Amino acid sequence: MKAAIYCRISKARRTDEDDADTLGVDRQESLCRKLAAAQGYDVVDVFVDNDLSGKAGVVRPQFEALKTAVSDNGIDVVMVWKTDRLSRDRIALQLFYELLRKHGVRLHTEQEGVITLDTPDGQLMAGIRAELAQYERGVIAERVKAQKTQAAQSGRVLGGRYRLYGYEDKHRTKIDAAEAKVIKKMAKDYLAGKSIHSIARSLNETNIPSLNGAKWMTQQVKRILRNPAYAGLRVFNGEVVADGQWPKILDLSTHQALVEKLTSYPAQNRDHNRKYLLSGILYCTLCNTRMVGGKTAFPSYRCTVNQGGCGRLSRNAAKVDAFVLELTAKAIARLPKVEPERDTSELDAINADIDSLSNARAEQIIPMAEYIKQYQILKKKKESLVKAAATTKLPTTDPQKFLDMDDIDVQREIIRKFFPAIGVKQSRKGVRFSHDQLKFD
Repeated sequence: MKAAIYCRISKARRTDEDDADTLGVDRQESLCRKLAAAQGYDVVDVFVDNDLSGKAGVVRPQFEALKTAVSDNGIDVVMVWKTDRLSRDRIALQLFYELLRKHGVRLHTEQEGVITLDTPDGQLMAGIRAELAQYERGVIAERVKAQKTQAAQSGRVLGGRYRLYGYEDKHRTKIDAAEAKVIKKMAKDYLAGKSIHSIARSLNETNIPSLNGAKWMTQQVKRILRNPAYAGLRVFNGEVVADGQWPKILDLSTHQALVEKLTSYPAQNRDHNRKYLLSGILYCTLCNTRMVGGKTAFPSYRCTVNQGGCGRLSRNAAKVDAFVLELTAKAIARLPKVEPERDTSELDAINADIDSLSNARAEQIIPMAEYIKQYQILKKKKESLVKAAATTKLPTTDPQKFLDMDDIDVQREIIRKFFPAIGVKQSRKGVRFSHDQLKFD
């Protein structure tokens, strides 16, 4: 029998959650090959996603390649060290199980044995494992959140994927003198009246490298100017929670002056009020980068170079939204007709506060800086409530109610439950949009 091995590990799991059940991808592959030899399987391919989470919405190129191999009937057995390596999202796991059943492919794990999918008992056990995987993901998330909260409140930096411009290392233990000089000049020039665009242009003309070595963009300059870290302030979840345990580059009064000026003059000629339904869901299949919503001649989803993408794909937002809404409504229609009770009083109150805040700003009762500050607070509360509701039960199992919703945030979370990630394919020049140009994960 032809077998394919799949291995995955996330960076967070290696660094923050080491335990007896954690194995690197090399060790996972070795154990699966040993099992394959004992079972007489012929390993024809190995798919590895390293440093990628198994939660919903994360695009894993090798997992997608594995699903393609299953669909092409090129393998008879999928082998993994443990089922949670496939995914820690129960919906994604169930969809993968359905794909295996459809093509008659076996699932054999080193830790749990053969996962039987063609009997009621086997399907029940597979479903239980999917629920346990999602439960474990929640436990891990809570543990990591607690670690991050404790570190933030003590003013420490755990270190991320990249170092902060101006410091020599990810933990900000030492200032980079050359980069700190650039930051101080940025702040001085901006407070003296120079525009962010002219500052970025000047940096490029004098061949001063950015953090990644590419040309400076206005958004990069703006992020540096408003970042509280340079004034020695520890930020967590968008709020200053402690004094940072690292050397300062800017004094506090300079930082406050920068923030006040930045918030007093918001960017012009942008559609700030527009929300894009599929934000965070669409990705470019050419470079596996998230696409963003924006408006040129018309609202569209684009793969942009500024976001680390290839910049080669763009789709009409209205057409893509309409098709995905219709597809989600059809998926909802297939669910059991049960309308769960849901207390919306808190969400309604926040929506009312947002409306009141917008009216106050329209009548110039409050300044722009205060409006932005209060709006961001309310927005975070609303997003938290929407996500909490979407991760328990669907707000509605009525497809028409879903289509008629006037809350785009709730609609987006419902779509995400069925389609955590949607890939946009390349099409020939001049070809109009069709559903064949989308790839549903």
